[in-house]
Amino acid sequence: MSYIAKVKFADLADGKRLYLAGEKFPRDGLAVSDERLAYLAGSDNLAGYPLIEKVNDETPEPTPEPVEKPTRKRVRRDAD
Repeated sequence: MSYIAKVKFADLADGKRLYLAGEKFPRDGLAVSDERLAYLAGSDNLAGYPLIEKVNDETPEPTPEPVEKPTRKRVRRDAD
């Protein structure tokens, strides 16, 4: 299960590392306990509101829909 930051916050347990909204939490190489994840995902933290949220790893990223290439229009010129 992965988490992302819901808002910009500084992780006090990681040397005040700044996380921006939408950024993956925790950073690569940092192990975080389940209790810490629950603390940051709940509203019983110092901020008083959830700072991170779970994201579903199994959901594939949406693929962009194909874009039709613009076509050139032939301009007819009336012969005078």
